[in-house]
Amino acid sequence: KCPRAYKLREIEGVKPQHKSLSSCRSATVRKVVSALHKGEKKPCDCTRQEIEAVCERIWQEEIADQNINHEDLDAIDIQEKPATKNKTATQKVTKGDRVFENIKEWCFEYSREGESQVLYSNVSFQTPIADITFTGYIDQVRKLGDSLQVLSFSTGCQPPDATFLDRDFSMSLYAHAVWHADR
Repeated sequence: KCPRAYKLREIEGVKPQHKSLSSCRSATVRKVVSALHKGEKKPCDCTRQEIEAVCERIWQEEIADQNINHEDLDAIDIQEKPATKNKTATQKVTKGDRVFENIKEWCFEYSREGESQVLYSNVSFQTPIADITFTGYIDQVRKLGDSLQVLSFSTGCQPPDATFLDRDFSMSLYAHAVWHADR
């Protein structure tokens, strides 16, 4: 976010007094990506279990730092709920748990990039729906096996969950534009 903070932290080695959850996340992802590229295999040849094991090891090192804000790490994101006749029990999920799950998923998807073929990057589109024409840009469209991936390189701090994506108009619009693209 701040070039000066980056310079102080990464180049000059000045450590912050308190380590935030977002710092742990970014450090973990950076170290996992580095470890994947230093390994004997290419990242795309690693299994999900191998990648998750690397993520686990590095995440545990990051959250073991004595300067980490444990209140943020242990804050409840989803409350535990007992099972009822109609619903299964819900386990509690902390912010740390949620961030770690996002790290594992992001690192695994990153490793699959070697298997995918970029079809379009930063491509503009115009797509009519009823009597309205929508225009915009799609960051990237990739082909992975028999499926297409539509990527949006947003600057949000956490990837959206599936519930959000089911209702997100922009992703639906991108998928519609790709589906109806003139080839």
